[in-house]
Amino acid sequence: MSETRRAGEGIAAIVRHRGVVRAVVMIVAGLFALAIPRLEMRFAPEELVAGDDDAARDASELTRAFGAQEQALVVLVEADDVLAPEVLAWSHSMARFLGSQRGVVRVESLGTTPLPRPTRDDELTLEGLEAGPDEDARRVRAEEAISAAVASDPERFPQGLASLAERGRGPVEVRPAIAGEVPTETERAAIEALVASSGLLRRRMISEDRRVTVIAAVLASDASEDDAGALVASARAHIAEHAPPEGARARLAGLPAMRVSMIDALRTDQVLLVSLAVVGSLLVLALGMRTRGGVLLPMGTVGITLAITMGGMALAGEPINLLTNVIPPLLVTIGLADSLHLVVRYREELREGAPDAMTAASRMLRHMWLPCFVTSFTTAVGFGALVVQGTPILVRFGAIAAIASMTSYFVAIVFVPASLPSFPEEAKVSLDAGRMSRGLDHAIVVLARANARHPRMTIAIASVLMIASLVIARGVVVDSRLLDQFGGGSEIAQVTHLMEEQLDGVRELSIALEADDGRFATPAGIAQLETLARWLREQDGVLRATTMADWLHESWVLVTGEETARSEPFRNDAQVQALRELLASGGVDPLDAFVTDDGRRARIEVRMLDHGARRTLAMLDRFRARADEIDGARVTFGGEAWIASRGLERIVDALGGLGSAVAVIFLVMTLLFRSVRLGLLSIPPNALPLAMTLAYMVLRGIPLHAATVIVFTVTVGLAVDGATHVIARFREQHALGGTPEQILLRTMETSGRAVVLSALTLLLGYGALLFSAFEPIRLFGELSFVAIGGALIAQLVLLPALLAVGVPHEKPSAQGATIEEKQRASA
Repeated sequence: MSETRRAGEGIAAIVRHRGVVRAVVMIVAGLFALAIPRLEMRFAPEELVAGDDDAARDASELTRAFGAQEQALVVLVEADDVLAPEVLAWSHSMARFLGSQRGVVRVESLGTTPLPRPTRDDELTLEGLEAGPDEDARRVRAEEAISAAVASDPERFPQGLASLAERGRGPVEVRPAIAGEVPTETERAAIEALVASSGLLRRRMISEDRRVTVIAAVLASDASEDDAGALVASARAHIAEHAPPEGARARLAGLPAMRVSMIDALRTDQVLLVSLAVVGSLLVLALGMRTRGGVLLPMGTVGITLAITMGGMALAGEPINLLTNVIPPLLVTIGLADSLHLVVRYREELREGAPDAMTAASRMLRHMWLPCFVTSFTTAVGFGALVVQGTPILVRFGAIAAIASMTSYFVAIVFVPASLPSFPEEAKVSLDAGRMSRGLDHAIVVLARANARHPRMTIAIASVLMIASLVIARGVVVDSRLLDQFGGGSEIAQVTHLMEEQLDGVRELSIALEADDGRFATPAGIAQLETLARWLREQDGVLRATTMADWLHESWVLVTGEETARSEPFRNDAQVQALRELLASGGVDPLDAFVTDDGRRARIEVRMLDHGARRTLAMLDRFRARADEIDGARVTFGGEAWIASRGLERIVDALGGLGSAVAVIFLVMTLLFRSVRLGLLSIPPNALPLAMTLAYMVLRGIPLHAATVIVFTVTVGLAVDGATHVIARFREQHALGGTPEQILLRTMETSGRAVVLSALTLLLGYGALLFSAFEPIRLFGELSFVAIGGALIAQLVLLPALLAVGVPHEKPSAQGATIEEKQRASA
């Protein structure tokens, strides 16, 4: 007796002790199910584009030098004129409300952001009546800074402050434009003047046409996800309760709003996608199996697997995230495959003359435990390829899905055989099935006969399709965008595009330069920063590049009253220091985010279009080469756009993991069939669907990113399942002898129905993902649908043709009775 047979006989004890086996399975599932209420949901969109350790270290260095680069909830206000009194009053009220919320450290808006500006006489009078000691101290500091700035340029101001007075220049202060709860007409006029003159406002807080303005509530660096969610909820509620004036509109944008939008969509998906997958699977099972056992046992396997998997995640402290969110609907379909093959083989054993249900179940288990193990193992290998990829969210998804796949196998291999003898109607269906050759079975036989008679034509057509797919697939783009996670017509996408068109977008890139000589506190160092900023502004996709020089120049223009001062180089260190003091006099120094006190490190803030990580990385490579021209300066990158772009490199690594998965699957198939030839023949039917899917992505304009690359590592394992069962059954039939056509017909007659039904459940399961409100999951479903559909066609068409040509066959002889005798002996 072979090792495989002895193992099969040992496993057949499952049938003999079926009552105990079922009780143990149900108890284990129940214990795991008790933990499911502890399962948490944690959706962080940045995880899909997670950077590496180097990017995290760079970001940490920038935080230490310039403070945390916080995320902000943005309220986008639209109106014919956002500076109209009623619109400005509403915007300022909204800004004050956001400033009172938990986790908000500051609010940037037209009325609340401290900016350098001249002070009008009527404002001086009002402030003089209400000013306290702190206000007096700030004014004194500003006056001293202006005096020092004037003294630093004796050619322009030969008489010092007297020259300033002759020019009619009044005091310059750094403070918010609106002091109270409601803007006065004087304050509104001051804001209009600032918008007209200050480059720090236009396209940063207000559009050029004054039709759009933003209110940004900046969250502290240690603010939790709950804080961000609460802020978004309170902002929505406030807008609903206190609507903008007639003709105005307020919408939410920014990363916190994006995160909450995704969380809402994914929570909805939890119920919708699982429901669709269950309904689709029930439909396939009802039409294809036609019995209570054929429907209930596969679905029972799925339910038990789900309970163990989700309970195990809860016990391990692993939350549902952006990707593991799809595991429940996937398990509904993946978990059905082995159960379907087991039930179909059980019916076949009854049809071939098994004396009773117990014997049929034992024979079925002996024949099927190993092929089912291989199909589950190869599926787990496909998922497991993500574990070595490196991006945390992909690693967790791959590990959990791989464990769930093997769990599904073990549940199916003990629960289904132990339960089948309790469904006597399976015996009647098995006899009916032997007399039926219509519908699905008839189509499978006709297809098999055509492939057996013209195998080389089928192989030639498949080869042409493979070559064409590979040629097209060369155009696939590896890229990721923030808006990849949202549909083009979504509210978030519309608001983001509007901010990119009218303002400076939502994506931030930080560039830090470090020089030991403290040069960035000097005119020479500032000139170097300005040169680099000008170069950045010329690059495709850059909406704005801001340095300390922009703030210093704005202050100097206000002091001198000359627009030419905006572009002239600074004269000396004293002038730079004086202007820095002036900006700091408002209490909150805006230069803290751009330069360190010692001038050793300076930061360029870049705002960008969401035009893809590939372009961002290419631009930064060019920038690094240009910055190398600055002697002794070291460059560090940070910000959301940089961290997200760095994660792009991991996508290529994931495809490398796919190659490893294919190699492992080939090895497993070779060992299973004890034939290198059969192992090699199993590769083309599984490679063709992947090549076709890549070509489809190119034709659809879908890039490779974290959410789409997993399609290939996942489906390479799933697609091989059908091929494994076809080849395993082909070996059985080949041993019985016959012509190539006879062998293929018997192979597809016995295995075709289960292959088609299991593929249909997969297609419906993945098809359910097309209804997801979350774009990455929808794309995952679309591409998986293409890949699994292609794999089914390859298993029904290409694989039989390859087997007909690639495997030697016995010469025809008097086969009829001989084959029947061999079949009875094999049973």
